[in-house]
Amino acid sequence: MTMVDATTVLDTIRRAVQDAPSAGTTTEDGFSGAALMGLLTALTATLCDADHAYTEIGVYRGLTLATVATHTDAPCVGIDDFSLFNADASNRPAVEARLAAAGCVNATLADSDFEVALRGWADLGHGAAHIGVLFIDGPHDYRSQLMALLLGRPQMREHGVMVVDDANYAHVRQASYDFLAASPDWALVAEVMTPGHPDVVSVEQRAQARAGWWNGVHVLQHDPSHTLPRLKGPATDLSMYVDSHDLFRHRFGPTALAALEGLQRAATAQRTAAADLLLAVLDAQVASAGDRAASQNTDTDTTSTLTVRLAGS
Repeated sequence: MTMVDATTVLDTIRRAVQDAPSAGTTTEDGFSGAALMGLLTALTATLCDADHAYTEIGVYRGLTLATVATHTDAPCVGIDDFSLFNADASNRPAVEARLAAAGCVNATLADSDFEVALRGWADLGHGAAHIGVLFIDGPHDYRSQLMALLLGRPQMREHGVMVVDDANYAHVRQASYDFLAASPDWALVAEVMTPGHPDVVSVEQRAQARAGWWNGVHVLQHDPSHTLPRLKGPATDLSMYVDSHDLFRHRFGPTALAALEGLQRAATAQRTAAADLLLAVLDAQVASAGDRAASQNTDTDTTSTLTVRLAGS
C-alpha cells in the first residue's frame, strides 16, 4: 500500500492545474478536456495502487476511463447505467471496444445506477479496498451531485481526492459547498471555471474547453488533520432552491420545461387574446434573460478564458 501525505497530494493538484497548457488535446468522442484528464492521471499516479482504485461516475463512451487506465496499473472502475446520451444503445459497446483496444485489463465496468454501485462499491469485482480518486461526472442535478459526494466519502482512502466535473453550473458548485459545510475533514483546494458550457460558447472557446477543463472543475481533498489551506465558497443564493419547492409540488412540475416550450409554440401559432397574454409573459422572460441560451447556461463570465482558484496561492 502506497503511503501519501496531504501536502504531496496538494502539490500534485497544483502542478496539474498550473501546467495545464501542456496537457495536450483530446477528441470529440467524449465530454472532457485534456487538462482535466491530465489532472485525473496525475492524481491516480499519486493516490492509486492495487489497494486504492480510480473510480468514475459517468462513463459515456469511455474517454476518461480509458485515458486514466492506460496510465496506471491500479484498478480503474467506471460506473454508468447508460441511461443518458445513448438513444441507439451504442455507448456500452463503445466503452468496451475502447478499453479492449487500449489493453485496459485493469478496468472494471459497472452497469449500474451510481447510488447502488457506490453503496456496494467493494463488491464490484475490482479487488481494491478503497477509492483513491473519485471522478464525479454523472447526473448533474443538485441531489445527484450531493449524493455522489456523500456516498463516495466512506469509500475514500486517507488524503484521497474527489474531482467534480461541470462545476460551471451553480447548483453543482452548491452541492460541493454544502457537502464541505457538513464534512469538516474535506477541503476545497481547487476551483476552475471556464467561460461557459462548450455547447453554447464560441468555436474558439469550445476548442479551449477541449484542450482545457471542459465545463469547470472542483477538486476536494480529504484533510483529516485540518492542515491544508482551503478555498471558501460564496454566500448561498437560495432563490433557485426556494423556487424548486414550488416546482416539485405543482401538478405540472414533471412536465414544466416541455409545457413551457410547447406553450410558446402554440401561442405563436394561435394568436388569441389568451395566447397574446401568454406570449407577453414568455417574451418578457426571454428579453430579461439577455443572451442566455435555451439551455446549458452556466452564468460564468463568457468574456474571460479561465478563472482558477488554488488553495494557498
